Amino acid sequence: VVKMAAAGIPVRNDSNKAHMHHKFTIVDGKVLISGSFNYTRQAVLQNRENVTFHTDRPTLAAFCKEFDGLWKEFASNKVEGKASG
Repeated sequence: VVKMAAAGIPVRNDSNKAHMHHKFTIVDGKVLISGSFNYTRQAVLQNRENVTFHTDRPTLAAFCKEFDGLWKEFASNKVEGKASG
């Protein structure tokens, strides 16, 4: 996460003790990727995960709305990147 922030990608953390468990990606506002899949090596190589791709507008709009709400909720939890070296 810090490396992403250091590369100029805006990153925010969930600081709540009851962490959110969402696992979805919105690609260019056009494709939704969702499922149990964790973005980890373990998930790729060994876990039994599911992932679905959606392009229908109502589903995409619902997830975009959820993301926007979370982004606003965690506005004060910005991750600062550290220069490597």
